[in-house]
Amino acid sequence: MSTLNVIGEFLEGWEQSGQRASARELTIALADTAPRGCASALLIASNSEAPEIDHPKARVEVMSLHSSMIPLVWRGGPAARPLDGEFVHSLSPLIPLRQREEADGSQTTVTVPHTLAWDAPDVLPKGQAKQLRQHVKRAVKHADVILTPTHAVAERLREIYGAYISVQVLPLAAPREYLAPKNIVERLHTLGMPEHYFVSTAYPGETGRLEWILRTLEANPDLPPLVLVGPGAEADLSSWPVLADRVHQVMLTEESGAEPGDIGAIIAGARALVLPQVIADCLLPIHGALNSGVPIVHGGAACMAETALDGATAGENEESFAEALTRVARDDEERARLSVLAQDRSRMFSWRTTAWQLWEVHANI
Repeated sequence: MSTLNVIGEFLEGWEQSGQRASARELTIALADTAPRGCASALLIASNSEAPEIDHPKARVEVMSLHSSMIPLVWRGGPAARPLDGEFVHSLSPLIPLRQREEADGSQTTVTVPHTLAWDAPDVLPKGQAKQLRQHVKRAVKHADVILTPTHAVAERLREIYGAYISVQVLPLAAPREYLAPKNIVERLHTLGMPEHYFVSTAYPGETGRLEWILRTLEANPDLPPLVLVGPGAEADLSSWPVLADRVHQVMLTEESGAEPGDIGAIIAGARALVLPQVIADCLLPIHGALNSGVPIVHGGAACMAETALDGATAGENEESFAEALTRVARDDEERARLSVLAQDRSRMFSWRTTAWQLWEVHANI
């Protein structure tokens, strides 16, 4: 039986939990769509908690490596030997790769989700940009196919490595944690969410452009408050005292007592998902918003525009962004129109479709 192994480990960061959830969803979907005689497996570190996967053609396999050692060990070729002859896919550049003989039966595909390591390295945890660039460089050299969730990321990789590299687009979807939970009212109450609010993953600085939202709120006291998750939840906002009661920073970590569906509840309960960032890191909030019919207001980043399409409205400079945000907040008809378009757009993405396409990629290698 041929097994497509999915790497279930990722570099640390705010999007790590979403990546783990995506790896689980992909593993299950690969099992659902597996050709006859094929199956899927999720590979996790020795210290990681195994997710529940109840499927006769899918399993979880525990590797002998600790998660803290994987980014270091997998930089070298010898660490890839245990996966010789296997089909392997990773939703991030973290994957063991080495030079192999063409006839050994190995197939490796790697998803590069974004290009922050080149275009905005300062927003990543210390040292992570260098690690990502090293792993992507190995993937370009040794992987059979590089995959990206958007054409925008694919084009940027071709600019970096040359038009010759084999890059294909494989859209992703929202894991269940990014969808509205059944107990959404209870979860929002427990989290202390306002009755009406915007939600954003923006952060301060030229790349994160959180200031675009804050200045819009400051100039328009009637606009709903802002809920920050992700990097913005840790931002120092002491220089914005006038907005103290209108900006809520929510840490969604195990230490804070967050539950798996909290991010989905916060997104689904929002009036709009607001993303002024120059470049996207994690697209999962967009997929979650589309599924819940939540309008998206973004700053014109190509990968965001490509993913959300007409389920979003954009402003590529601060003035037009502020206009778009206030229009969505105040115009009920416009918000309803975008909500319908967002739900329509969400139907273009599913883990089953992603899995089917990934099997096709491997069949063509």
